[in-house]
Amino acid sequence: MSTILRNKIADYLGKGTEIMFMGAGFNSLNEEPNAQTSSKTYINEVNSTTRITNYQPVFPYDSDFMKDEKAIYELYLTGRNRKTGVDAEFDYYRVDLFESQRGANLYPARKMRVSNEVSSFEGEGGAEITVSGNLNQIGNHVDGVFNVSTKNFIEEFKVAIVVSGQNFTATPNIGAPTGHSFKYKVDTKAIPIPASGAEAAAFTQTLSGAEISKGANTHITVVLVDGSNKIVAFGEAKIE
Repeated sequence: MSTILRNKIADYLGKGTEIMFMGAGFNSLNEEPNAQTSSKTYINEVNSTTRITNYQPVFPYDSDFMKDEKAIYELYLTGRNRKTGVDAEFDYYRVDLFESQRGANLYPARKMRVSNEVSSFEGEGGAEITVSGNLNQIGNHVDGVFNVSTKNFIEEFKVAIVVSGQNFTATPNIGAPTGHSFKYKVDTKAIPIPASGAEAAAFTQTLSGAEISKGANTHITVVLVDGSNKIVAFGEAKIE
C-alpha cells in the first residue's frame, strides 16, 4: 500500500495560447469539490435523506510572489489591476501523473475554465510577499490527455462500437459542432494519441467493416476535426 505525494499531480495555467507550469513558488494549490446537498425527511422516516445535487469546485492557492514565474505573475496581475469578467479567467489543467501513461509524456488530465479570485497580497517588513486566492471552476471540466513535454491538451470522448459479423459502427458520444466532422483510423496495434491542432491527414472520412482483421485485435481511433482538417478531440476503442 502506498500513498500519493503532491508532486504526482501537475498543474498548469493557460492564458490564450500559452500554458504555464504551476510549480516553483506555489506553497499550496488544493482542490475542494464543495459538494452541494439537498436533504428531505419523508413522512415514513425519522431521519433525513441527503443527496448530492451539484458541485462548486474551488482550488485555493498560496504562493510566494516570484515575477519570473509566469503563472504567479499572471495571478497577481488579476488582483493588482482589479480585473473582472473574462479578463480574470484562465484555463486550468490538472494532470494525474500517478496514473498510467497513455503514451510518451501523456497522462490523464482535466481542463477547466476558472475565475481567479485574488484574496490577498501579504508580506511584513523584511519578509517575502505572498499571493493567495482561489481558482473558481466555471461550468464542467473536460476530460482528456495532457502531454507534459509539449504542454498540449486534447479532449477525449467515448466511442461506442457495435459489431455484426464483419460489419461494425463506431459512434462518438458527442456531436460535431457546425463546421466540424469525424474521421477514423483502424489498425491492428494501438494507435498513438494525436495532438490537438495536428493535421488529420492519416484519418479517413468513413470506416469499412472489412478493416477488421480476423484473429487480431482491432484498434479504432475517431477524431473530431474542424473546417481546416485540424484535430480538436479524439476517442478510441478496441475490438477484441
